[in-house]
Amino acid sequence: MSNRLLSRAANASPQTRRLADALVQARSAGTQVSELAPATRSALDQIAEAYIDRGMEPDVANGGRRRVRMSRWGWIAALACIDVELFLVIVRLNSDDQFIVYGYFAMVGTLLAAIDIAVMRLPDWLTLPSYPAILALLGLNAYWFGDDAAMARAVEAAGVVLGLFLLLCLFTDTGLGDLKFAGLIALTLGARSWGSVVEGFVVAWGIATVWGVVQLFRGRLTSRIPLGPYLTAGTMVTLLWL
Repeated sequence: MSNRLLSRAANASPQTRRLADALVQARSAGTQVSELAPATRSALDQIAEAYIDRGMEPDVANGGRRRVRMSRWGWIAALACIDVELFLVIVRLNSDDQFIVYGYFAMVGTLLAAIDIAVMRLPDWLTLPSYPAILALLGLNAYWFGDDAAMARAVEAAGVVLGLFLLLCLFTDTGLGDLKFAGLIALTLGARSWGSVVEGFVVAWGIATVWGVVQLFRGRLTSRIPLGPYLTAGTMVTLLWL
């Protein structure tokens, strides 16, 4: 896979070639630091391929808005965070019926957060397929454990949250990527309880507010703040400790 990625990146933009090289090295490092979740390395390969494909588009290769500025250590850090989160999910939530759903979100949510930090985008090619994936896992759990209420509650929560975030998109500078990611979070937390849905978003906004105040006093606050990392953090804190 590594050689194929590099060969495909040969004709792409310089930024894309650096990304491919960083992902290859991150994947190599992952084989040493991560034996917990080997599937994460496959996910990184898919991300690399997607960005290489985009990097070969004329508008992107010439410096378009999808250019990636994430360092190799950023990808290694993302991989390490995924493995730590999966370890905590295994240790703390293994008796929960929705254990697999939480583990899936830990991986996808962290990847989305890392991409959002790098390019201020939550890409559809990672967000949208996660809807049927989580719904399928919820359906399997409903079949195995006979808990139809959890799946129904998750779908209802997603509908409510998507509606609220749609209003935010209409009247604030909240992006559609944040809206779609919020729906995934609602599906995940809604499987547990309505209280978890509320707690997850309150924690996320709380973390974002605190970080914004810190950046304001440091004189580094920008007009656009990626919400993905805060949404992911709020969700994982709620799942693991609240």
